[in-house]
Amino acid sequence: MAITLTEEGTYTITVTTTDNVGNIAEKIYTVKIDKTLPIIAVETESVEYAKTRKVVILATDDEGAGLRDNNSYEYYLSTSNSSLTGGEWTNYTSGEEFTIGEGKTGTYYLFVKRVVDNAENISKEAGSIQQIGEEEYQKFGPYKFDNTDPMIKSIEVENNKVKIEVKDEDSGVTKYRYITSGTRITNPRITETNSTEVEATGEIIIEKINEVRYIYVIAEDRVGNRSNIEEVEIPKITIEGQANLETGNGQGGVDLSWNIGTGREKTYKIYQKSETEEEWQEVGETNETRITINTAKDIASPNMPEIEVKGIDESNKININQKATDNGSIYKFYVEARDREDNSIVLSTSEEIMIEVKTGIKGYYYTIGEGIKTVESKEENTDNRTYIEGDTLEVGLENNGSYIKMRAIDVAGNIGEERSVLINIQSTVTVKPNGGTIEGETEDIILEGLVGKTIELGIPKREGYTFIGWTAIGGTVEGTEYTYGKEAGEVMVLE
Repeated sequence: MAITLTEEGTYTITVTTTDNVGNIAEKIYTVKIDKTLPIIAVETESVEYAKTRKVVILATDDEGAGLRDNNSYEYYLSTSNSSLTGGEWTNYTSGEEFTIGEGKTGTYYLFVKRVVDNAENISKEAGSIQQIGEEEYQKFGPYKFDNTDPMIKSIEVENNKVKIEVKDEDSGVTKYRYITSGTRITNPRITETNSTEVEATGEIIIEKINEVRYIYVIAEDRVGNRSNIEEVEIPKITIEGQANLETGNGQGGVDLSWNIGTGREKTYKIYQKSETEEEWQEVGETNETRITINTAKDIASPNMPEIEVKGIDESNKININQKATDNGSIYKFYVEARDREDNSIVLSTSEEIMIEVKTGIKGYYYTIGEGIKTVESKEENTDNRTYIEGDTLEVGLENNGSYIKMRAIDVAGNIGEERSVLINIQSTVTVKPNGGTIEGETEDIILEGLVGKTIELGIPKREGYTFIGWTAIGGTVEGTEYTYGKEAGEVMVLE
């Protein structure tokens, strides 16, 4: 008799035999029908991207006939989902954890050799079956790995924003880390504790960027790969300037210009402080990179002139030379660059520069003999004073012996202090009585006096002589009066 069992399960079969004389023999058999397929399962983290993955492969045959002893427990990590590419077969131990993906970037698939139990059942259930050549493997995945650092392609400053372009074709950049410094760092380090972390949006907004000189940035992707540290130098505004003596109605001013490089549009504020002021004053605002400041005027008075009486020329004019030096007004300036869209954001502050506004000597006010009034304007030839330009002056001989009082005035209209100098050009005359006497003197008399001034010679007395006049050399004589000349004079009685 034959019996066929087809349903899975464990059966007990009792076989009873009886011989011809009636003896009975009984034997019991246990039969197990195993149709349960072995299972290969892969356990790993549920993430889209990772640098590595912890993996456990379980090969089981619960309730089955048990796994065959000659199974190969191997896996292959492939870059292809349809072929064994880029890897090698590697042994694993069922139920023990191991790591895949170290140093790899891209999408990978895990191929696992199928196992067979003692009932010749072949694992099929978990994963998918992939036919490669004549063999079938169980395939798991895809698994995405990223072990490639992002690369910062470009980085530049636009006002208070650092614009960043990063190349990362794998897990994707998710954050930036940065540190700031007022000086260049030779070997910068960026850590989680010393840096600021921001979301990767393509730009970093820097607070108080005008206080920063250098920014050091890294890009970090989804799995923690970091780019190289990139340095970006914050452009600083540089300023230069010079006095403009044509502006300010002749009182002067300053031309300023500056440069801050490229970036979004900016507004500039200009600040000024004179040498007598303690506080800075805002004196201008512009969207351009240059400006003329009319508030920086020359308000300093010239020095007292040096006055030299040179002598008397051929036309009997007294020649006087005068020379004064002007003083300038000192101003300091600096410029702030601000974001034009948000004027409260200071982007950069320039260094201070110092400029002297000095218009120069224009002329002189003078009087001779009398004092000079305080001059409050540049009007020429006003009452009680005479205005001249140039460094020379001619006055009449009648002014010898008088004081010339002079002040310098500069182009801006500032008038300096007065200097007073005596015009004192002397000459001599020798009076010869010719045997007579003058006021009891019989010898020659030498008299000293101012050129152009007239003195009384008197009448000499001599017995038997009647005075008829004087004759003169060097000066001039009229009657008994002598006028000093430039050269030493001599007078004698006429015989």
